[in-house]
Formats: sequence, C-alpha cells, structure tokens
Amino acid sequence: MLKNSWIGPYIKENLRLFILVTSLGVLTFAAGAALMFTSGHLISKSSLMPESIMAVYVSTVGVRAFGIMRSVSRYVERLSSHSLVLKNFGENARQTLPHSRTAGATN
Repeated sequence: MLKNSWIGPYIKENLRLFILVTSLGVLTFAAGAALMFTSGHLISKSSLMPESIMAVYVSTVGVRAFGIMRSVSRYVERLSSHSLVLKNFGENARQTLPHSRTAGATN
C-alpha cells in the first residue's frame, strides 16, 4: 500500500519519528481516558462524604498525575509531529521550487 502512495517514501525515511508521533498520540489518548475515569471516581467518592480524606487521596493524586501526563504528552506529540511534517515539507520544497522557478521564466 505504501509503494503506490505519495507519502510512502516519507514514512519510510522517517519511520522512527512516525512511530514516536503515533505512540505519543496513543499515550495522550490513554492519559485523557484515565483522567476522565479517575476524576469521575473522585467525584463519586467525594459525594458519599467519606470519613477519612485518605479514601479519596489516591484518586486526587491520580487526577493530578494523569492531567500532567496528558498535557506533557500532547505537547511532545505536537513538537514531534510538527518536526515530521516540516522535515517532509522542506524536502518537498527543495525538490519542487527549482522546477517552478524555471517554469515561470518565459522571458
């Protein structure tokens, strides 16, 4: 499938970065899902008015940890995905621009 597509050579050339971007996207999604689950658990446990704060302490730490993990992984994902796209765009521009300059010069 990648042999006949225009993006296949770029993915082959930057396979490690492509895998990193995909993995970070999955990590961001998983951290967001865990954050939703943990915050829902924290809200439902807190509404039952526990006798000790220790009953909701683990959920509180989980919400903080998953919130930080989600934002950091999203930031790193965006950095690496923009690096991948700009690297491919730069290579494409180097190949395309010399041809467009000579094609436009009719004088």
